[in-house]
Amino acid sequence: MILPVGIGDVAMATPALRALRQAFPHATIDALCNRWSRDILEGNPHLNRLIVHDSLYGAQSILHLYREAKNYKGYDCAVVFSYFTLPLFAFFCGCRIRVGPFMESEGFTLTHKTRFYSGLHVVDLFLRIVGLLGARTDDTRLELFDYPSQKKNDRLVGLCVGGGKNPLSTLVQKKWSTASFAELCRSLLDRGFTLVFLGGKDDLQDTEEVISLLPSSFHKKIINRVGSTTLKEAARILSGCRVFISGDSALMHLAAAVETPTISLFGPTDPRMLAPRGKEHAQLFSSTRCSGCQLPSYEFVA
Repeated sequence: MILPVGIGDVAMATPALRALRQAFPHATIDALCNRWSRDILEGNPHLNRLIVHDSLYGAQSILHLYREAKNYKGYDCAVVFSYFTLPLFAFFCGCRIRVGPFMESEGFTLTHKTRFYSGLHVVDLFLRIVGLLGARTDDTRLELFDYPSQKKNDRLVGLCVGGGKNPLSTLVQKKWSTASFAELCRSLLDRGFTLVFLGGKDDLQDTEEVISLLPSSFHKKIINRVGSTTLKEAARILSGCRVFISGDSALMHLAAAVETPTISLFGPTDPRMLAPRGKEHAQLFSSTRCSGCQLPSYEFVA
């Protein structure tokens, strides 16, 4: 199993991994991922082995893929949850069966493929891929294992001000304005909620700006954990939140995986394809000029 680059995308692949294990209970299932997303999969009982190999992601050299493939011989089947060069890598590995997504010219080396189209949720796309091998495609629950959950606190709200950044891409248009976040935070604090901010180190500046826009009298009700947690530690905090509010981010998917309700702010990416699903999740979408192609455009407001 060759997983995608993004942390959130890997989280959305967990239903497909579960379905694959159910379809093939005695098979050896190994997963290839990068180090940024390994926490999502560590402890997953549906896997035999987790292989971390950063240089395959974003590799520009076909020769590099060919050389690395010699270390992955012996697999009968490759399940590829990514486009670009990774289906080619599966071909170089010599896998007889290669299943994955097809879009335009991407995925031409696959033996079994399912077409990706706009509006199809990524979870459903990944389930369709394993469905080509006979796996069930109806259970869409995200999973996370080996994290220390905590009791729900009805007065605790989690937030991620940043987002829009993955190891190989940046889309700042996903971010809501700090002024708008500050207004939201003020309203929550006025209602007696305690706020906990989460995110990566890249989100720290925006978070500190939001906090600086809030009256100092509220600061005792604010917990800033941005840039100071692992994904599993963030999952523990999220599991105790009444709700988590963010843009389209990895933490949004992490919150869904630990069964915390989410309010997600979308634009330009499409919530039909990426937002957590279920009656406990809500989405706000503000389209931009680039919503179809996700190219740089204007900052969105909700």
